[in-house]
Amino acid sequence: MTDRELCEKYGRPNNYGWLRVPLTGFAEACFNDLSESDLREVLQGPAIPADCEDWGITEGEWRSGVEAALAAKILARHDDTLPPEVEGTKYPGV
Repeated sequence: MTDRELCEKYGRPNNYGWLRVPLTGFAEACFNDLSESDLREVLQGPAIPADCEDWGITEGEWRSGVEAALAAKILARHDDTLPPEVEGTKYPGV
C-alpha cells in the first residue's frame, strides 16, 4: 500500500476540503507517542501482543490503529492533502 492509498483509506474530508483522520483510543496514542518512522517500522511485523492485551483490541484493530496513525502523520506532513504518488513508498500493509 502506498502512502497515498493509506491516506485515501483513512482520510475523511472536513467542511473545508482538507483531509483528516479521526483518531481515538489506540490510534490516537500511536499518533501521539510514535514518530512516522516508528509507525512504519512496527507495521513491518505482526501486532504487538502486549499492545493488544493492554488496549483490549484484536490484531486487526491493532494494525488498523497503527495505519490510521501513520495516515494522520502523512497527511499532516502534506498540509492535510493527499501525498503525490512516489515510486518506492510502498510498505507491507493490509
